[in-house]
Amino acid sequence: MYDEPEFVVRNIWRQFGGWWDGAPSRLKPSPDAVLAAELADLGGGADVLIERATKLSEAGDHRPACHLADRADLAGWATPDDRGVHAARALVYRARRASESSLMAKRVFAGAAREFRSCRRSQLKQLRTLRRPDPPLASDLVMYAVIASGGKQEKVAQG
Repeated sequence: MYDEPEFVVRNIWRQFGGWWDGAPSRLKPSPDAVLAAELADLGGGADVLIERATKLSEAGDHRPACHLADRADLAGWATPDDRGVHAARALVYRARRASESSLMAKRVFAGAAREFRSCRRSQLKQLRTLRRPDPPLASDLVMYAVIASGGKQEKVAQG
């Protein structure tokens, strides 16, 4: 199976209803790195978030595990040399990839695992400067373009 029904429904909603999902906090969201730092502070640090993400992943609860792993990784940008957080995030996404049935989801999650398994300090610094309160898809496109270009910031068409 290439695509999943939930992706099709989201794309139809986005086409006819716009990008906003109706949650007031996501209309003009905080930058991901700011939210991640706040959540890490509340939880006791990036290490606590990634530890919980790993436990959830091992239990097969991959969706919340990936959210926590992403937040731990973003909070870890304050210490880009902590490869343990980045490596653990890669393992969470490898497990998520193994649990998926559609090729599209498998490719996205495998890419996330590879990307953060091989993250370099310079790329992390570059990514940290790019996070801003754009609609979620726009900021993600910029982030992936920087990684794909070897750390060079290039203009990316958004929309």
